[in-house]
Formats: sequence, C-alpha cells, structure tokens
Amino acid sequence: MGDDEIVRLFMNKVQDLVNALHLHGEQLYDNQIVEKVLRSLPYKFNFITIAIEESKDLTQLTLSDLLDILQTYDHSVRMYNALL
Repeated sequence: MGDDEIVRLFMNKVQDLVNALHLHGEQLYDNQIVEKVLRSLPYKFNFITIAIEESKDLTQLTLSDLLDILQTYDHSVRMYNALL
C-alpha cells in the first residue's frame, strides 16, 4: 500500500485477492487476512499497527473491524495534518 493510498481502496484490493483465492479453493480465515494486512501497512501506520496488536485479540478481529479502525486512524491523521 502506498503512503497516499486511501485505506478503503487498499482494503478493496485485499478483498479482491481473498475472493480470487477462495475461487481457487484456498481457505483463508479472517485472522490470517488481518495479520497479513497489518504486516503490509506502510510506515505511517506503525503506531496503530502496534496498538492493534497489543490491545486486540487478533484471532477475534474481523476484516471489517480492522477496516473501521484503520479508516478512523487515517481520518484523524489527515485532519491533524490539515491543521498544521
């Protein structure tokens, strides 16, 4: 994911890849996808990635919940940067 890429677009790409894998018979669980997404986020998401890993049970975190968290974080960072 590029630093300027919107979280929603990135997650749409992830969902497209997951759907393609399912079509080819690959079984992926939400926690596997969540962990892969967290590993693939750019540097600007390091703080939220660490916070998620420390405060959430990754085996119970859904892709939808992760998307909500990342969108909220991205929005607050953009709002903060707009104030500068």
